[in-house]
Amino acid sequence: MTKQEYLDFIVATFELHILANSEAFKNYSYDNDYANIYLLVFFNKIKEYGLSFSNPYHLHGIGNNNEYRIFLKEKDNDGFIIEKNIAKFHCTYGIYGGISAWVEDYDTNEQLCGINYAR
Repeated sequence: MTKQEYLDFIVATFELHILANSEAFKNYSYDNDYANIYLLVFFNKIKEYGLSFSNPYHLHGIGNNNEYRIFLKEKDNDGFIIEKNIAKFHCTYGIYGGISAWVEDYDTNEQLCGINYAR
């Protein structure tokens, strides 16, 4: 598959599981955390497709502002593991509620889809 086909799948999965449930992300709070269920479904669907997520990188050293790398892991003919970077997934939990989440092309940093509800 091409990188663009993987990006198309990631965007379609984002739209199906996150964008379609944007009310849960808008209303996120510590006592109303249904949005986390949709995030987990998104992560699992991406993994089922054969892609991997990196450990979260905490932007600015803050744990509520996370960046994940989405990549394809392959083994070459010499036995080395090669990670082909495809996209970045960002997820920010607002101090006063809400969640912002978006997907970027790894190479161009172009935002492909997203929601912005962190307050």
